[in-house]
Amino acid sequence: MKTRILALATVLALTAAVASAEEVVRVFDWTDEVNEAAAENVTVEPDGSLTVRGTDGEATTTTVLVIEEPGVGGPAYAVRGRVCYEGVMGQGYLQMTSRFPDGGAYFSRTLSDSGALAALEGSSGWRDFVIPFMLERESGRPSKLELDVVLPGPGTVRLAHVELVQHASQADVLSVPGQWLSAGTATLIGTWGGAILGIMGGLAGMLSGTFRKQRAAQCLLLVALAAAICLLVLGLVALIAGQAYSYVPLLLGGMGSAVVTTVIFMLRRRISQQELRQMQAQDA
Repeated sequence: MKTRILALATVLALTAAVASAEEVVRVFDWTDEVNEAAAENVTVEPDGSLTVRGTDGEATTTTVLVIEEPGVGGPAYAVRGRVCYEGVMGQGYLQMTSRFPDGGAYFSRTLSDSGALAALEGSSGWRDFVIPFMLERESGRPSKLELDVVLPGPGTVRLAHVELVQHASQADVLSVPGQWLSAGTATLIGTWGGAILGIMGGLAGMLSGTFRKQRAAQCLLLVALAAAICLLVLGLVALIAGQAYSYVPLLLGGMGSAVVTTVIFMLRRRISQQELRQMQAQDA
């Protein structure tokens, strides 16, 4: 039975992986892609990363990448990579401008407090960044993408491993390389995991109403407990691996394990009491 549960979890994970597929459209080499107009405050480092320097007492917007005819469409795409910075005074950010054939221009900026969309402020070691854009059906494909580094004053920003990615789902637009528990996968786990545990619990509740079927209810609850433990283990592994959505299987598995264990304990106590009463009745 445990083998079947693990097989089901594997099937769900593979299904989710297919549903949340992504396509790396382009990978950029700074030695070829750096914007010539930004040469004064932009340096290509020997390791292939790009360094942008801010100006003391002056805000700067430095265009470091221009992508003509990017070839991306709906429902979502993103520019992502690695960033580190030092001595950024105030709140800087990375900005992607999506320009469309009708003349429309839309901005996506990293202005969050944390995560891949975090702003550039103070100093930080290398971390992932993602600049997403969700396309509406009527907007069509962008004709040009521009990547800017915006600094309110002095500071140094380095970019590396930048790539343009297209996603099959808007839910996965914030995914970063190495993330195997995406938003789509977490949604499927939460939806199907919660539904399966709920159905098992409901069936066990129906069976427990009849004394002869209470043993079957107990077995069904043990299966539900095994499934909840599998989700809990998956959540712990995802948490250790630093996956963004590890809280979904962790919360579902933890709550499911606690609730099912409590119900099993109560059912066993109820069965023991009923068996004791039957024995007392027979002795009488």
